[in-house]
Amino acid sequence: MAPFEIGDWGPRLFRAACDMGLEEIVSKHRSRSYRPRVCDWVKVKNRVHPAFRRVLDQFG
Repeated sequence: MAPFEIGDWGPRLFRAACDMGLEEIVSKHRSRSYRPRVCDWVKVKNRVHPAFRRVLDQFG
């Protein structure tokens, strides 16, 4: 099973975040509780955001 929920609302949520000009969205596995400083989080970057371009320029 995938560590993320496959469904119709995830892609729509990401598109809405990109439409608002957000840099990324961050999510976690639904069955895990919040624990600070633990790598249970997944970041999905908006590839057209200026911050993403700066990273590509720096490492590209």
